[in-house]
Amino acid sequence: MIMWKGNMSWCNCNNHISYDNNCLIEIIDFFVLHCPVSIRSRVTDGTWPDGKKKKKTIYKDVSVRECSFHKNGVSGSLLSTILAEIRRPLAKQGLFQIIKSDGDVVSTVESLINNRTCSDQWSDLLIIQTRSEMPDSEAIYYYIRNAFAHGSFEILVDDKNRIIYRLECQKDGVVKAQMQLKESTLLRLKALAKKSPQEIKKLQRHKK
Repeated sequence: MIMWKGNMSWCNCNNHISYDNNCLIEIIDFFVLHCPVSIRSRVTDGTWPDGKKKKKTIYKDVSVRECSFHKNGVSGSLLSTILAEIRRPLAKQGLFQIIKSDGDVVSTVESLINNRTCSDQWSDLLIIQTRSEMPDSEAIYYYIRNAFAHGSFEILVDDKNRIIYRLECQKDGVVKAQMQLKESTLLRLKALAKKSPQEIKKLQRHKK
């Protein structure tokens, strides 16, 4: 269950991982090999007539497999819709938060767990720092990708025999994200990322 561990690690990265679960292979294949994230940077692209420098955005896809949101025409309000679809079920439980890039993920998780109102002790939880080089929707996928790629995750089974993934992302000793997500949630995130722009627009119309 979700419980605060004090100074202990958020997840046990030494737990045995069984690859008999086909869903685990599917999840790692998507989040690591087909991560839909692009890292953005602004570069100089000539000058305007008044001498000021022109700037353009460069997209560097995390995966070279032509699977990024950017390559598939998903941007702007479509990415906002993806974020809303991810956030909605988690926010109902009060266990979803995107904090500032210098915010304390660990203390935020501790506070949310200690003050949670939901009765499901195995409920999804997602706390991440925002990132300057990508939208929050993509940051979620990026943190999940990094946790799997670096082996920083634990697989648990709850009291209803559901598979639960506990994931953490750190850089230089600073925790950037802590998540506890049901296997069904990870598969739902994959399905969202696979939607075409037209399919995402239908989600927008459905919510109006």
